[in-house]
Amino acid sequence: MKHILKKRNIIFVIIVFIITIYFMLKNNYIHKEMFKNLNYFYLLIGILISFGVWVSEILMLKSILHKDISIHDSFENIALGQLFNGLTPFASGGQVVQIYHMNSKKVAYAKSTATLFIMFFIYQIILTILGIISIFFKYSYFKVVLKEKIYFIFFGFTLNLIIAIFLISLFFISKNSGRFMFGVIKKIPFLKEKYKNKLYIKIRKFIKEFYLSINIIKNDKKIVVKLIVLNLIKLFCMYIMPYFIILSLKENIKLEILLPGMAFLNMITSFIPLPGASLGAEGGFILIFHKFLLQKNIFFIMFLWRVLSYYLNILVGSLIMIYIILKEEKEIKNFIK
Repeated sequence: MKHILKKRNIIFVIIVFIITIYFMLKNNYIHKEMFKNLNYFYLLIGILISFGVWVSEILMLKSILHKDISIHDSFENIALGQLFNGLTPFASGGQVVQIYHMNSKKVAYAKSTATLFIMFFIYQIILTILGIISIFFKYSYFKVVLKEKIYFIFFGFTLNLIIAIFLISLFFISKNSGRFMFGVIKKIPFLKEKYKNKLYIKIRKFIKEFYLSINIIKNDKKIVVKLIVLNLIKLFCMYIMPYFIILSLKENIKLEILLPGMAFLNMITSFIPLPGASLGAEGGFILIFHKFLLQKNIFFIMFLWRVLSYYLNILVGSLIMIYIILKEEKEIKNFIK
């Protein structure tokens, strides 16, 4: 697991955090009086809602794997996924670590890969549908507010739509597509024969795992419905959580503005290659909501939202990784004895 976490990514996240704190202190966007005046009841609700994202993902994993994984192991898996997704560009490291962790719990690679594919597939489809709904009802409104910057939202939505269409198109791929892909690979002039064979084996393995996941969906409609509901809960928690942070600062915002605004922000950050979509997430939040929140509070609200939605995941995930490493070392020592 540790080799996936590159030092530069961790250093980058720490630097962004420090710069954010410095910028807010320098411009007096955060001070002692703000903490004194916070309504901690609403802030606590926001914290609990942020854990709702975790609970929904844990239940998704458990729903698919059933007896193959315990709730405890599901929690470990999601925590590691959150950590490595947060510290790698394009959130690319989480799935690899999750598959490795599931395999250590005697879940086959094919089944673990299929499980994560199902979770990602349904999440992406629902994310895109919510994006379409938000654009349909609020695009013209936010276009007036954001002006030419609205194209960031359009670009993010287009990217997510392409991904969703690609995932849906995979349902119609023939089981014999491996042969077709091998024919394509054979024609690649700069690849040596041994690499072509290795690439073909990987593609065949992917297609096999893909069809395994498709069969899971086809054979158990209850799981699909459950995953759809849990993904809706997950996204609702992600989108509603800033509302209680805003209330904790004795401000208010209409949910008809906040929810589509958060959906747009989610689409914007999806194409930012930096770990945790850093800088883009913070800037996007300010960009979208600067007209609806007081300037003296918006940076503090953004900071608290980022702490609960990102840095808290890093903290919990890091503690879980340390716990797993220490547990594994203890088991090795006991085995040697």
